[in-house]
Amino acid sequence: MTSAAVENGCDLSGDMIERLVGAMSGAIQTTMSEAFSFKTDIKPWLLMKNGEDERGALLACAIAIITANKRKYGTFVLQVDRGAALKILSLHGNGVMDEAIVDDAVCEIANMIFGVFKASVNKMGCQLTMQLPVPLHDKFLPADQSAATEKVVLPFMAEGHLCQAVLARA
Repeated sequence: MTSAAVENGCDLSGDMIERLVGAMSGAIQTTMSEAFSFKTDIKPWLLMKNGEDERGALLACAIAIITANKRKYGTFVLQVDRGAALKILSLHGNGVMDEAIVDDAVCEIANMIFGVFKASVNKMGCQLTMQLPVPLHDKFLPADQSAATEKVVLPFMAEGHLCQAVLARA
């Protein structure tokens, strides 16, 4: 753990992990129900170590997370089943489904979920900020996050489609 994470009280251990998962669950439920009217079912979370890959064939978007001390905390990754992304796009009248539009939609959803999550955890004293979302292709995390030692994986079903939110520590 970096000293910034410990100073900010956002460590991925003990009671804080439960609080972060609770905040992420709430952010997913709020975003998916209020923005898209999607029914969601949050599944039990997992703590995974470096080298364990949980992505599978899901579309993904990453957001780098920075602490108030300008240090890198880790990365938030939203992984979305293509069917869920296409359903969201069709709800908004988008009939053109090229890869760039689908990637942009997944990143916008990630941005919305992380924004709600960030507001919630910052009330707990974490003081996290974020960078712009970046679509991921063929990799779980950007190169600078490949050495992440731990990640919390929160699977959820959105209208019957498997999706996941991942919080990976640097």
